[in-house]
Amino acid sequence: MVKNRKHNLFIGIILALTCFIATTSAFMVYAEGGSTESTIDKINSLYGQSSADVVKSDLFCEGEEKTAYADLYTDAKSAAAADDKIGQEYYLLMTNIVALAEYRNEMLDLAAALDNDATVFNGVVERESVPAAKKVVQDFLKDFYIKGSCNPSVFGIDKLKEYENKYVAVNFAIAGIVETDKTEFEGLRNQTAKNIGEEYESLTLKTTSGDVKGDLVFGSYSSEQLEKLNNVLANYVIKADGEEGIEYVPSNVLQTGVVYDAETVVEKRAELKNIENTAKKELGLVPRNVFEAVYAEYNDYQNQRIIAEESENEEEKAAAAEKSDAMLSALKANDWSRVNQALSFYNGASDEIKSAYSERAKTLRDFIADPPKPIITQYVSSLTDEYNVVTITAYFMEKENGQLVEAKVFALPEEGGKLSVYENANGSNKRNANTLLRESNKNLFVVYFFNLLVYNGYKLVDEAPLTANKRNADGSKAYDPVTGEEIVGDVYYRVEINLADYFEKYCKPRGYESNKLSNVEMAYTFLKTGEGALCYNYAKTDGKIEKTYSTDSLRTELDGGTLVFYTRNFNDFCVAGTGLETLFTNPWFWIGSIVLLIVLILVIKAIVKNHRFAIKFVVNGGTPVRTLRVAKGEAIVLPDAPEKTGLVFAGWYVDPDCTTRFIETKLRRRKGFKLYAKWAAPVSAETLTAYYDNMRTLMMSYEKRSFKPTLGLIEKELIANLFGEDNYLVLYLAIKPTKAKELVPAANVLTHKDKKFASLPTKLVVSDECSYISALALIKATMVEKGLQLKDELPETCVSTAEEREAGFAYYIKNERVAANMADYFELLRISLKSYVLENDNGTFKPGDRFTFARIYYTAKNVDLYMPIVKTVKDLEKGERQPRFADTPVHIVICDNGDLEKAYDIIEKAMLAYGFTKYPENTNDLEDIVLSDTDGFAYTIRF
Repeated sequence: MVKNRKHNLFIGIILALTCFIATTSAFMVYAEGGSTESTIDKINSLYGQSSADVVKSDLFCEGEEKTAYADLYTDAKSAAAADDKIGQEYYLLMTNIVALAEYRNEMLDLAAALDNDATVFNGVVERESVPAAKKVVQDFLKDFYIKGSCNPSVFGIDKLKEYENKYVAVNFAIAGIVETDKTEFEGLRNQTAKNIGEEYESLTLKTTSGDVKGDLVFGSYSSEQLEKLNNVLANYVIKADGEEGIEYVPSNVLQTGVVYDAETVVEKRAELKNIENTAKKELGLVPRNVFEAVYAEYNDYQNQRIIAEESENEEEKAAAAEKSDAMLSALKANDWSRVNQALSFYNGASDEIKSAYSERAKTLRDFIADPPKPIITQYVSSLTDEYNVVTITAYFMEKENGQLVEAKVFALPEEGGKLSVYENANGSNKRNANTLLRESNKNLFVVYFFNLLVYNGYKLVDEAPLTANKRNADGSKAYDPVTGEEIVGDVYYRVEINLADYFEKYCKPRGYESNKLSNVEMAYTFLKTGEGALCYNYAKTDGKIEKTYSTDSLRTELDGGTLVFYTRNFNDFCVAGTGLETLFTNPWFWIGSIVLLIVLILVIKAIVKNHRFAIKFVVNGGTPVRTLRVAKGEAIVLPDAPEKTGLVFAGWYVDPDCTTRFIETKLRRRKGFKLYAKWAAPVSAETLTAYYDNMRTLMMSYEKRSFKPTLGLIEKELIANLFGEDNYLVLYLAIKPTKAKELVPAANVLTHKDKKFASLPTKLVVSDECSYISALALIKATMVEKGLQLKDELPETCVSTAEEREAGFAYYIKNERVAANMADYFELLRISLKSYVLENDNGTFKPGDRFTFARIYYTAKNVDLYMPIVKTVKDLEKGERQPRFADTPVHIVICDNGDLEKAYDIIEKAMLAYGFTKYPENTNDLEDIVLSDTDGFAYTIRF
């Protein structure tokens, strides 16, 4: 049969010529008197069918009868060649029938295709030629079946030619439809490439070559991620230089599988749309920078973890768990280097990007701070410690028959399942448990005491599960075959301990004494027939000790040194024994006692002969002296003399009152003793009294005097305390020790911890002329520091009594008015600033310059202090103010007494850094004025 429609025209011409020759021959035979009817009758007689039925059938194209008709056709052809007249007629008729059947079958196929044009010929425009083609085919078939009746005279060469022309015209019209569809389909494919390219351009709109990391503008790509984006684009389209710039043409992905086929045009159009959607999706999934890339990895991990935790399909759950754990390991690799790289990008990004990524950055930080643990996918029923000394096996008790079967409740070791054993041979828990045990049975005591820590999935199991889901042999959940529900039951834990190995591995390396294993065996024999147990559970929280077994079927056993017991909770456990063996019945006890006595005598003799006796030194407040050990008759070499602040060492004495001096050079008796240190003052008592009176007079020479003499932070402020001792004086001052040491570096300035003098942090011991001069200097510095001034009339030198010196002298400042609001704080700051004077030109200013060192303003809520920047002072920070504050950019806010004290310190550091001197008398120039909220005070100096 002729099946290739592309060659229909050629084959039609060949068939037409064949039919023409055959028809001519037939007419010639007929004209000579031959009878066609006889041939048809012969066909009917041979095959029982009319020629019309033969033409209507499909026997010439397919079916089992095809071979028979082919043989008939061959016979007719042979007869015609042999000049058989009947055979020639027969051959001519068969030739016409074959040609007509070919056309008929072709038109039937075409008619079916045209009737189904919704899927085959549904192009991009309305096809006007399709209905016309339908009509031509329908007319052909109508003529063929109704008019023709397969009569050779009707279906001669002319009729065949007519139908051949119609057939060619129909195929030509259909070929035009196909070509139009193909052209428009190619245009659609090019438009698809353009759409993908435009999507790429919209994504990279904000990307610039200078932004390598992509951390300057939100929406821009880093150079690394832009390369990945270009790789995705290259999978679908090719960049080409066009007349109007860059053009996008289809790549191999769009070319592959898109050869035009009229029967699949709709499918191909949908395929193009899917490719476009897929390309746009892949472009949109490319992260813009390393932060988005890492966060995408984090999201993928979370999605896999959700599947692993919520999936009911065991295989899917295991696969997702394995995948999520691998993702988690990748994120945690090299100490979170990948995540830290993303957070580093975020920290250095612009404010716009930080604002967009802030929530995701917090998520990543929380993820690092508390990362999830790997998912447990497989469970086992047993765990053992690192030495294989203790084994715990979980058993599931079936409710219907009470039988125990192994319960898979522990995670695999590689997934976090772990058993840790800790000995506690001499701890307080053991002693407490031992007391409770002997209260219940005086024959028992604790031989071993230990606790078991069980980790399940990297998490410590504080209390073992008392119920669990039953699992099959492969670890999957078990379900009731009748109800379909998960099987849940009680769980018991069987603990096996090799006691000898336990001692060797856990107790002996830590120096614990051995407990005799026979005691445990004796306890087992003793308790086997009575009430009792070998192992007890100790609950330290409520102070209870109970037997570990729960029922008679779960009794404790001891077999060859292996202790087996059942428990339902992990806690501290006690292995009990019945007591020590009777020593007096053991002959080795007496042999050992005699040997021990001999050794003891020899040791005592050696100790007595070589014993060194202690000579202790009581330093009476001086620096410590180590105890001296000397044997009898050995020379005594006294240690270096101790030291004591303000006093001179005067020798060692044998009595506490220091009346009898120690003069021996070697130890004359087997006995230790004490020696006492004697101290003497470097100056006379009269000189110390004069020092005391002069320092007291100096303190009383100062007073608080300014335009507001009664204003202060507190009502009564302690400035100094002076005490007289037997051989020295003690002075406490309200100046910082660090500053005191700067003023008098040679003095022995102490930082004491006496809470009674907490407000006077500096301590100075005065015992000689040098320390006295330092004390006078510190008193003056303290008075100036506190803003005090010398009185106009100095007081006469006071004369103190011994009782007054012992009681001590305290110097106070009384403020009749205490600062209670921001205006008072303002005045105190004015006083503080005005007390500094620039006495000498320090070379930083030129004559005629004007410089402001401070400004003060106040409101009802706070006081604002503005200071200049001093590089050597680290406490100062810039504030945001108007340009007129350019010379005093540092902003300090004072709201309470603590803020004011800090402000005093900053003012002092800044003013001293500029070469000012503290001079409280300068505050006398201030006036008592009333300021509004908008007024202030500026400390300005002109040069």
